[in-house]
Amino acid sequence: MTVFPIEGRQILTYALWLLGLASLAVIAMLVAGVLDLVHDLEHPYDNGWSGWQCPPEDAPCKP
Repeated sequence: MTVFPIEGRQILTYALWLLGLASLAVIAMLVAGVLDLVHDLEHPYDNGWSGWQCPPEDAPCKP
């Protein structure tokens, strides 16, 4: 008599599916972060960044 009716092979299958789904979620978050960074670098005046990517003549990063 077993406590869990799930076999070891099924547990491994479920664990691999969960690992795959978690990997896809992490990849999606990384892609969204890179796209957001690219947008911020191309449009430094939109989001009110601290000014590190603004030209020196626009020191406070003003539009």
